[in-house]
Amino acid sequence: ITVAVPDEAQLNLGFTSAEITNRLQGTDGSLTFTFADGGAVTISNFGELAGKGAQMVMADGQALSATQMLAGLQGAAETIAQPAAGQVSEIVLKPGQTYAFSFTAADKAEIT
Repeated sequence: ITVAVPDEAQLNLGFTSAEITNRLQGTDGSLTFTFADGGAVTISNFGELAGKGAQMVMADGQALSATQMLAGLQGAAETIAQPAAGQVSEIVLKPGQTYAFSFTAADKAEIT
């Protein structure tokens, strides 16, 4: 899901920071949150909002500044979730991006 948040809107997010498996900042100013179930939410105008001091309120009421939300992004690994049984997942690697798998070869009878 990709959204552009209006300047005057409060960023009320429908998830908690504990549910986020990774945060990826795009060169276009976007910020993408990824989740263990393979879902993702992208705020396309995050850079613009951050420049205006926007705060995000998580589903549990925790308020985070843009600076806090971006903390630790340098070199952050993108988590690759284990595909469901019988499902094939294609991963497009991005130059310079670090990847972490949320499963090991032992988690599945056969990984090809």
